[in-house]
Amino acid sequence: MSWYDTIEPGIRSVVRLLRDNGFNTECSCEHERYVQCAYSADGELARLDNLLFNAGYCDYSLEVEIIREDGHGRSRVNLVLGKAALRARERAREKP
Repeated sequence: MSWYDTIEPGIRSVVRLLRDNGFNTECSCEHERYVQCAYSADGELARLDNLLFNAGYCDYSLEVEIIREDGHGRSRVNLVLGKAALRARERAREKP
């Protein structure tokens, strides 16, 4: 029995494609039609993360979306700030 046999049949081919091409899949679900992959930030995303962290933000997430519809692509990064991030940033501003 192959490890791939443990993956649900409807999502197995895309999981195999991703893993065979160097993408580490962490979880997947045929019913929900998703595959979650490990991701190492590089380029502009790493620069954005470093900018925020070095500016004193410590409670946030960066959510990357790459959307392909009818052959047309677009991408965006959503910055979601936690409550602690906003408070920490204000405390940093108050320091002399």
